[in-house]
Amino acid sequence: MKRKIAIMSFIFLVAYIFCTQEVTATTDNQTRETKSAPLHSYTTNSVLSQGTFHKIRITDSGVYKLTYEDLTSIGLNPEHVRVFGYGGAMLEQDFSLPIIDDLPETPVWMEKGNDGIFNTGDYILFYAQGTTRWQYNKSKSMFTHTSNIYADAGYYFITSDAGPGKKIQEKSITLPSNPTINPVSEFTDYQVHERDLINLVNAGKEFYGETFISGANNKFIFSFPNPVLSENSMAANLDVAATSLSASTFILNLNSTQYKSLTVAAHNSFDLYERAKRNAGIFNFTPQNDLFEFNLTYSMPTPTSKGYLNYLEVNARRQLIMSGPVMQFQNIDYLGQNTFNQYLLTNSNPNVQIWDITDKQDIYRIITGNADGEMSFVDSGNDIRHYLAIDPTAGPAFPKPEIIQTIPNQNIHAIAQADMVIITHPNFLTHAETLAQAHRQKDNMSVTVVTTEQVYNEFSSGTPDATAYRRVMKMFYDRAITSGNTIYPPKYLLLFGKGSFDNRKILTDSGDNLVLTYQADNSLIETLAYTTDDYFTFLEDNEGLQAHYHSMDVAVGRFPVTTVQQATDVVNKTINYMNNSNKGRWKNELYFVGDDGDYNTHMTMADSLASYMSNNYKSYHTNKIYLDAFKKDSLEIEGRYPSVKDSLLIALENGLLLLNYTGHGGRDFLANEQILKNNDINTLKNQHLPLWIGATTDFVKFDSRFVSAGESVLLNPNGGGIGVFSATRPSYASQNFNLNNGLIQHLFAKENGQHIRVGDAIRKAKNNLGHEINKLSFIYLGDPAIKLNYGDNYQIITSSINKNGNLGTDTLKANTTNTIEGYIADENSNKITGFNGTVYISVYGKTQTITTLRNSNFQNEKAFVYNDRPVVLHSEAIPVVNGDFSCSFILPKDIHEEYGYGRINFYAHDNANDYEAQGYFEEFIIGGIDNTSAVITPDADNLSSEITVANHPNPAKEQTCFVINTDNEIVNCTIDIFDVSGRDVCSVSVSGQNRITWDLTTNGGQRVISGIYFYRARIKTIEKEIYTKANRIIIID
Repeated sequence: MKRKIAIMSFIFLVAYIFCTQEVTATTDNQTRETKSAPLHSYTTNSVLSQGTFHKIRITDSGVYKLTYEDLTSIGLNPEHVRVFGYGGAMLEQDFSLPIIDDLPETPVWMEKGNDGIFNTGDYILFYAQGTTRWQYNKSKSMFTHTSNIYADAGYYFITSDAGPGKKIQEKSITLPSNPTINPVSEFTDYQVHERDLINLVNAGKEFYGETFISGANNKFIFSFPNPVLSENSMAANLDVAATSLSASTFILNLNSTQYKSLTVAAHNSFDLYERAKRNAGIFNFTPQNDLFEFNLTYSMPTPTSKGYLNYLEVNARRQLIMSGPVMQFQNIDYLGQNTFNQYLLTNSNPNVQIWDITDKQDIYRIITGNADGEMSFVDSGNDIRHYLAIDPTAGPAFPKPEIIQTIPNQNIHAIAQADMVIITHPNFLTHAETLAQAHRQKDNMSVTVVTTEQVYNEFSSGTPDATAYRRVMKMFYDRAITSGNTIYPPKYLLLFGKGSFDNRKILTDSGDNLVLTYQADNSLIETLAYTTDDYFTFLEDNEGLQAHYHSMDVAVGRFPVTTVQQATDVVNKTINYMNNSNKGRWKNELYFVGDDGDYNTHMTMADSLASYMSNNYKSYHTNKIYLDAFKKDSLEIEGRYPSVKDSLLIALENGLLLLNYTGHGGRDFLANEQILKNNDINTLKNQHLPLWIGATTDFVKFDSRFVSAGESVLLNPNGGGIGVFSATRPSYASQNFNLNNGLIQHLFAKENGQHIRVGDAIRKAKNNLGHEINKLSFIYLGDPAIKLNYGDNYQIITSSINKNGNLGTDTLKANTTNTIEGYIADENSNKITGFNGTVYISVYGKTQTITTLRNSNFQNEKAFVYNDRPVVLHSEAIPVVNGDFSCSFILPKDIHEEYGYGRINFYAHDNANDYEAQGYFEEFIIGGIDNTSAVITPDADNLSSEITVANHPNPAKEQTCFVINTDNEIVNCTIDIFDVSGRDVCSVSVSGQNRITWDLTTNGGQRVISGIYFYRARIKTIEKEIYTKANRIIIID
């Protein structure tokens, strides 16, 4: 099966286009000079900014009651009670539609009883919107529903601190002369059966309800009093899905008659990411009586077939006959005809009123007439209007809302414009404020911190809704445009808290949903069922519905924390990184890792990125770890690359600025060979934190109950990385490369002489990709306002080699002493005489052509050939005095004698002045040997090929472990260490083991200085004593 996956991965992923050209254009909304005036306006102060407010909760849409006693029990003046909000319907994603700002007032009806005074036993009534919104769909000719995917309840706010409130008033309808009036004695009612029980891919918005297997038959009973018993007066909209290797069918009938069928196509077994097929259909039925029992069955063409019900919507015609104390009605018969409807309601008592509830914030009572036992009124039939026939005196019939709590005053609407907005779960407010203050002090940023609850209260009527986060950003964005100050819209958004694909916590094992997530509409195909934080950055008036068509207007990141301790750890490591106190040569180190297999696709992509950096940013040193260049412990797919893992762990321990991986991956590992696993990342204790980029699958799948390996990169309090950018879902290699390529270019390019922040580089890279959906799966876990700790304030210039200032004519030979001189300079090559610190010098050997090992040996897959400089000839740290430095070193004897260009990489820092510098030099030749020199490389005469020895880490900083590989039984083993002059430094021995640890001290117990050393092993077996060839080890500070 794994081999099949590899083949399919190649088929679907290897549409690789070499995209190494520089980024020359950016779709960057923040740099547009002109913008049209925004559609929306915003109040300057929230209703919640003053007074006492109590939050109340409702479930379904309908009329709710608060009694005189309810109001007095919470300290409100019942006479002046006011209700604010708009309930639980999910916010519209489309910003071209009208937006309700802050909390509008909802009108109330005061039922005062016979004495006309609001007192004991009286109550108020108000209409509340639940979490299901119904709209008329002209294309389907029926009412359809939208459920709130973020909340199971809606919320309102009540107060009595602002005087008399808004009441439901009477309104008369004025008719034009000679109107066309249609008598209406019927209306369309609607109901839905929908249960959210399972998510087929644990991703996307859609949850499914009942599961259908062999013999499954589900009954759904609807109630429509006084139905119209005419042909096709009822319509049912059935939405289902199925997993089946053959086409399968759902059968729907009404009262065991009028059978309708809906066929679902076969599931594509060759699509690795499709979990089911969906279909929907609308069917007409003719009611026979008052019983509405729908039966749904599923045919199973194969034993493994399964069916799933999403929902069953029903629209039914009813007679306009009063049923119960409250009845909603609406008519669609004469839409768009510029005529009027005369509604004729029967069976009503004298207390019944008609409320127009079309506009929930402007509900009014319609003046009606009564004749011959009918209540009647006339209103326009051109547009859909919704009415309630209600008997307000039927007190016991009305449910009460749940009074939740008194909320503190808040006023996000009055907050000044800010560069950065942090939306945090309330548990982490203190930590968010700590980070905000660090940005204010260190970056001179204006930063606003708000809690999720505060955002919901002002931007979604207190109801959890992910679009509320976007709306608060939209307000700041629009205000910048309205003021004409388009340079200063918000630039960064940090979401402080972990999220879940299950925003309502339907499932018990779906993880924490502290800060809501935006999920794709698709919930059946993993590659399309993305979660993306980009959604919160789409701030133009025409954006919101087609995410992959939109551009990011601000940069966004997330801290996927669930506990106070995690919040503390992530904030501390972020601020420590901002302090830039851990200076060192690690800032020059970039690692590009390429996976094997897939016809060398991933190594080719990684090498393209590495080559771009090597050619354009030579002051950095590009390190290449391509899996197929290493020996695999097994030729099976399940084999491992222990040397790759060791190399990565050593690199992380020594420090690097960037770790960029291309290839296969998963939630818990990188590469099928698991070169780094979640546990490896959790146990990292690397002092220097790189930015991790993973052009791979699922690595930062943060929206489940598991902690992904990508999350561990950020959450590890002792190491890991400063941030990680990767995919939350399966993704495609070619699109991954395009995004990775753009990100690398933006990360290292400068704008106006300055590096941009990580979030800006991600935003620009994504915007450059245009209309492709793969990018949406990629998110950034980390602070988007962080700037990488680049070490290039100044440059390092080589002034002479071996006292020869005529650069480009020098040849450095093996077995010779060489001197490099240089200085620290500004961008105009002027010496910085005030620079006093340390320069780190690394001398690299010639470029080598490396051919990989063809470990997979799959279908004549060719070896991959690439160029690299894997050999470090010398590494040393020396003083810089008044901007100058000089370094002498001996080239070892065992370098290859062929001539070729060498390379020197420099990094320097002056801690007192907080100066840093980078540089490189490549205009010299390495090759040949000077046999007249006294430099010695130790070797023995009786060398054996039966035994090999290796050590790790190498370079070593604190200790190193030598591992002897032999089939012989070891009696005693000794490791002899020599310096480049052949002098004995240390000997360490062990009996009966093949591992020896050296603590980097001499025989006298002193720590050796940094530089190049040699070691060889003396192995005593039962039969003989054997020597190994001398190997090189580098010691670093």
